[in-house]
Amino acid sequence: MRGFHRKSDGQERAVVTLPPGTIIPGKLGSYDASFYQIYVSASSVKAWDDDPSNYSVAIPKANKNGEPKQVLLSRQEGHWENPEAEGPERGQYIVDSEKTMR
Repeated sequence: MRGFHRKSDGQERAVVTLPPGTIIPGKLGSYDASFYQIYVSASSVKAWDDDPSNYSVAIPKANKNGEPKQVLLSRQEGHWENPEAEGPERGQYIVDSEKTMR
């Protein structure tokens, strides 16, 4: 989790990055969602009691009409201006492409 952000609608959100090996079942097969990100309501994020550096995220299985809940996952791919350097000397991160899935 990267922390909390206040969106333009005034609600607080968290950006959660899915861990490597995350597989999502779909109608046409399974999809690798490793390193995809999701924005969730801050109230749905809970730190573990015994390890506050780890979090659980509650996402409902269905929407208010009883239909399966859909969320937008996104992943940016790119490179650093100076990939050989370390720290601030790496420069800006340049986004080459962005992938999304529901």
